[in-house]
Amino acid sequence: MPNPLVVNASPLIILAKTGFLDLLRAIGDPIQVPTAVVQEIQRGGPNDPASQTIAQLPWLRVKLVVTAK
Repeated sequence: MPNPLVVNASPLIILAKTGFLDLLRAIGDPIQVPTAVVQEIQRGGPNDPASQTIAQLPWLRVKLVVTAK
């Protein structure tokens, strides 16, 4: 099984603000986004383009990431 595609905040923010977020979908579907990344983006507020967009895209899958200690 191939490794899942995971993206951090920077590409999501830049691509959402420039209107090119669908470029990520060209790489693969679904794209996984760690919960912490979603929380970081949502700090931009409800009027932030990235915050608005990530909530509406069914091909972005939010995943809880647990790290080993």
